[in-house]
Parts: sequence; structure tokens; C-alpha cells
Amino acid sequence: MATRRRGSALMLAALIAIGLVAMPGVASASATSVTKIGAWSRDWTWFDAAVGPVDVYRGYDSGFHYPTWQQVPRSLAHPGGMNDYSFQLPPSAVASGADDAILNTFIASTPKNIVLTNYHEPEQEIEKGLFTFAQFRAAEARLHMLVQAQNAIDGGTRKVSVVLMISTFTGFKGRNAENYWPTVAKGDGGTVDLISADVYAAPHATGTAGVPIGYTDGVNWKDPAVLMRSAIKFAQQHATDWAVSELGYLEDVNNPTRKADALTAAVAAAIAGKPTAKTTYRPALWISYWDSEGGRADWELRYNNPPVPSTSATSNAAVAWRNLVNAP
Repeated sequence: MATRRRGSALMLAALIAIGLVAMPGVASASATSVTKIGAWSRDWTWFDAAVGPVDVYRGYDSGFHYPTWQQVPRSLAHPGGMNDYSFQLPPSAVASGADDAILNTFIASTPKNIVLTNYHEPEQEIEKGLFTFAQFRAAEARLHMLVQAQNAIDGGTRKVSVVLMISTFTGFKGRNAENYWPTVAKGDGGTVDLISADVYAAPHATGTAGVPIGYTDGVNWKDPAVLMRSAIKFAQQHATDWAVSELGYLEDVNNPTRKADALTAAVAAAIAGKPTAKTTYRPALWISYWDSEGGRADWELRYNNPPVPSTSATSNAAVAWRNLVNAP
């Protein structure tokens, strides 16, 4: 794997030197792995230097600001690899077909292997009354129809996903993942290609005395295989593919390798695809780390231990994700 990457890098350098390539090289990670490894980062310069190229790039638009893929900034869209990309159009307009024209233009401009979704994590918007379950499901089904039509035209393998918080699969706040999953039987007009989950280990004590931002005291630590099981079980029940669009763990102030070990275990769990401890379904299509700050915590890979607090491009977590990316 390392030999192939070095050879590719030398060839790329030669092509750049003679002016045939102007863009950075594409990802060459995990060439033979069924489960691809990805990321979103708030600082791609840091991430690319510390971890390098990945198979899958997470990106999202908090609206629909770019009529074509070529207009999407590189911070949200990456050459090479696969893009797991979401945007936000009013589900009622998408479901009714009112946005077909702009969506057809956009979809036709995207890479042929992209995964798209409208409104990832729609739970809070629905609870605020911005749209209904039925509107959300119908919008996803119609987006899938448009994507499949474009695939038929150009031979693409584009997919459409539903992306939910991992807590939704376990009934947090009375939520039920079934309410978000489109089917013909529910009158949605179709379905989508896969279910994806945003999987975070709940932060504990972060930002308190002795537990800086980016760290946790390790209380209520959750094993990643256990965290993922409810999403895998849902995928199995619906005979659909599954993925992890966002993964987040904090650095444990009391254990310098605990986060790195959890990341390694998370990828192993994604590959194993076990809805229970004793049964197996299918591997995740991909798993992406959320190298960024969220509303509840700062999940970046750069936090180091020891010392606490500190950051490093060679933190145990960053090195672990780089090794996972480059594993065969």
C-alpha cells in the first residue's frame, strides 16, 4: 500500500512538472477495503498534512448556494475519492417537483460516484415545524428518482442517503427512525439507497475544571460497536446499505490511547457490521471522522495526551486515523 502510494506520488509530481496536472492528487487510500475511510475537517490544510487523502469527503451546504458542482468551494467538495454531500432545499418544494430543474442541473454536474442527501439530521427541523415527516420522506424519494434518472443517462453510480443522529435509532426524545425512512408503502413514491448515521460518543465534563475543551473525563464512555448497533439493526430490517457520515470521540484525560483505540474499534465495527454481538449483517459502505467543532464539543483529531491540553499533528488519534486510512 505504501509502495503504491509513493509510486503514485512520484508519477503525479512528474505530471505536474510537465504541466499535465494542475490539481492535487486524488485519494488512494483503502484500495481493497469494502468499508471506505473518510472525514470532514474544519482545517483541511492541517488534516491533509497530518492524515493525508481519504476515500470519502464529507461536505454540506446549509442551503442550496451552488447551482453546479463546479461552483462548490473545495472546502466542501474534493477531487478524487467520493463525496458524501448534503444540502438544504425546502422538502415540500423538492417533493412537489418544483425544484426538479435546479436539481437536475446540479446532479448532472456532480461526480458520478457522489452520495447526496437533502437535510441531513432533519430531526430538529421537523420538531420545530419547518416541514413534516411525510414531506421529508417524499423529498428524499424524489431526489432519488432524479439521481437514478441521471445515472441512467451517464452510467453513474450516484446514491441518495437518509442521515440521522445515532440517538434517533434508540428512541431519544421519543424519536423513531422509521418516521424518516421513505417507502412506497408509506405513500412516498419510492425509497433511497442507504441509511447513514452521525455517531458521537456523548461528551462528559468537557470544558470543566481539569477537563479542557477537546477532552473528556471518560465517564459513560461508549464502545463504538455498541453505539452503532441500532443503526445497523435498522439497515438490516430494511435490507439496505448503511454508513457512518460523522464519527466523533473526545480525548480522555485519564487515558492517552483511549480515543485512538476507539477510532480503530469503530472502523473494525463498521467493517464487521454486527447488529447484535452475535449476528452479522453487512459492512458499512464508509465511515468518516468529524474533525471539527460541533455544538456540544470539539472533536478534532489534533488534541494530544500527554500533556493535557496540547495539540499535535502526530497525536495518537491523528496517527490512528492515518493508519486506518492507509490500511488495505
